[in-house]
Amino acid sequence: MPTTNTPQEVNYSLLEPLNSVKSYVVKSDQLGAYLADISQYLFMIIAVISAFYLIYGGIQYLTTDMSSSRLQGKETIKRVIIGLIFIFSIWTIFNAINPDLLRVVDFGGKLTIGAPGVTQGPGGSAGTGVIPVRPPGTYPWPTGPVTGNGVVCNGGERKRSINTNACADPFKAAIQKASADYGVPVNVIRAVIWQESTANPNIGSSPKGAVGLMQILPTTAAGIGCQPGWQTDPAKNIDCGTKYLKQGMSKGYNNYDLYAGYNGGYGTNAMNPSSDCTGGLKRWQCAFDNPANTICNTGFVESRNYAVEGATWESTLSNNMCSW
Repeated sequence: MPTTNTPQEVNYSLLEPLNSVKSYVVKSDQLGAYLADISQYLFMIIAVISAFYLIYGGIQYLTTDMSSSRLQGKETIKRVIIGLIFIFSIWTIFNAINPDLLRVVDFGGKLTIGAPGVTQGPGGSAGTGVIPVRPPGTYPWPTGPVTGNGVVCNGGERKRSINTNACADPFKAAIQKASADYGVPVNVIRAVIWQESTANPNIGSSPKGAVGLMQILPTTAAGIGCQPGWQTDPAKNIDCGTKYLKQGMSKGYNNYDLYAGYNGGYGTNAMNPSSDCTGGLKRWQCAFDNPANTICNTGFVESRNYAVEGATWESTLSNNMCSW
């Protein structure tokens, strides 16, 4: 039954959880995820039914000498094959329209076959080489204005709108190569590029000295051994930034932690457990800077915003905003 949250989005709570998801925020960047789960379950059911009737027809054909029963078994097998050809034709059409509709998605944190925006490769978070895509809005910590004791603090929010520059099409080859080399999903790389430079290779240096499409600090580049020329060559800058993302994945970070760590540093106290917020939150996630919740944690507001925007844009890109 739909319940309206805002004029722009509707939250649908399912009667039964679908693929570990209990509800969907149905808007332009979430409908694709809902259809993906529906379509993959439909194809799975058809496959199981087809296998059953193939076995049944084979048993009919092989276990009797009666011509009528053998003919019936042969006809059963024939019909299943015709049905499978028909289903394969539908699959081909779906694949041509949007391959993401045919992938198995588990937003609960497990990946069974593949998920929108996830590329499988060596290494990766917890040794899986993949990052599950989490729909925007399912944040595991309080976002937006968070009320404490006499203060209202920022728990993280989207500050900008995304546009087609986020597709980073001019850098497609470099992004795909870096993704394959390090096992970091393409849409994670694109989400970071959009946040850091809006895909503008001539953006210049940040006030802290970060450079290039992925706005990398010289100290970070030196620490992870980036290629010479990473400051000015977009492909080398993408390789360098993706290498840093891989470092975060190797530490076990994924989803929001991966983005927050890219912004605040994977080796900083931003990733340590918070002593000011309950619920197992990290330092960067907590909106408060003392256990009494009377002081706002302003030091990591940027990281909280960065994590919210990164995950949202990754999901938007994954749901066929920019189809590669």
